[in-house]
Amino acid sequence: MITHFMNKDDELRAFAVRLNGLCDDMGIPPKGQSRQVTMGRIFGVSQKGARKWLEAESFPALSKCIMITKWAEVSFDWLMTGRPPQRLVAHAAHLKNGAFPPPPSVAAERASAAPLLSAREQVMLDLFKAFSKSEQDALIRALEEKKRQNALFCEELSALTASRK
Repeated sequence: MITHFMNKDDELRAFAVRLNGLCDDMGIPPKGQSRQVTMGRIFGVSQKGARKWLEAESFPALSKCIMITKWAEVSFDWLMTGRPPQRLVAHAAHLKNGAFPPPPSVAAERASAAPLLSAREQVMLDLFKAFSKSEQDALIRALEEKKRQNALFCEELSALTASRK
């Protein structure tokens, strides 16, 4: 029988720590550099709504929590309570795309040869290699365009913020 419960403020703080950690893992800009705006855009909420999640003021709606777990590929239970396991399936991106994780010998070779890549980066690289050269070129162009658009958005946001001060 469970005899100890955290109070709501503690639960909110712990949730915010987990969510901010996921933001870091997923490459979302840091606090003070449009993290709230970016999260709002990703999950279809206002900057204020995202701020409440990231600053331990409120929990997201259930539907948004589910979106977050799918986006970050973490378990719902971990996101909401911190109970392990954080990730339910190793190589979730491989499985989602119909591929299987590499055999242990390949995984061991990668681990010893390329410690500079995170697991997420390795998944991206493996998926990228599965495409033809022309498809890879198209992906690179699309990513460069997305990066350019994000930079413009951040510049516009900074200018707008500066003009309001």
